[in-house]
Amino acid sequence: MEVQRLYLYNPDKRRSLDVQGSVKTSLLLLDRMLVYLADHKPDILDEYISGLELKYKSAVMSSFNITDSLDLSNTSTEMKILMDFPDLLKTCADFLLTMLDVPQDYAWEPQELDLLTVNVTKASYHHFYYRAKLLTDLMDRDEAIQLLKEFIDFAIAKYAQVPTYEDLTSMYEDNIRESYENESADWIAIPVSEGRYISRGDKCGPYVVLKEFNDPELAYIVACYGDYALIKKRNENFVLTRTHTQMNGPYCDTCIHDTRIVDKIEHPPKEVFENL
Repeated sequence: MEVQRLYLYNPDKRRSLDVQGSVKTSLLLLDRMLVYLADHKPDILDEYISGLELKYKSAVMSSFNITDSLDLSNTSTEMKILMDFPDLLKTCADFLLTMLDVPQDYAWEPQELDLLTVNVTKASYHHFYYRAKLLTDLMDRDEAIQLLKEFIDFAIAKYAQVPTYEDLTSMYEDNIRESYENESADWIAIPVSEGRYISRGDKCGPYVVLKEFNDPELAYIVACYGDYALIKKRNENFVLTRTHTQMNGPYCDTCIHDTRIVDKIEHPPKEVFENL
């Protein structure tokens, strides 16, 4: 059994990004969280909206004039709340463009820009971290984290579109291919055997961009918690187990089980991961 040692993380890796499309997607994600709060925690919604605008402003170095010309014609009908708060919408768009490190004179053309992958990752995960952190500021932290978990499970079930796989081997092969293409992680994988796909993650993009907050618990919620639901969505027979990730431990000890093959879900002992 040949172990795949994929130490490929490249901080200088660049990728082409549809900037306007990415910003609109992030705004829609924000709106979905606002709608969820309106339904489940309406008493803090107004304070949350005003606080979020301040949080985003604290990270924006300068305003981008192009946010005024952001084409939301195909997105506005999907947004239920954010369109009613144009100051928050603009501040959030400025925040995302700042994280992406888009040139100050960029005017939505060309449609795609060549950007550092780490900045694309930063825009996505800082955007969510700021939203999550504010929730813990306005509520009891344990209650806020529980609410975040419930929102993540809800959002993945309702909105997430992910590749599906017939078996673990096809997912394993896809992960290997993507690793070489994206150069976004350092990890070790054992080929699928007896209905289990075992891997150890030593560095990933989300960890790199979230470690500056020094908040392992919330970083785990933002970057890792949703993996359980995402794995299940890839195939209803797959079950993810692990004891920690890089966010709250020395590495990510991942095992995905195919319940059509394994009789009992048991996470491998730590020696399996430490000896890779």
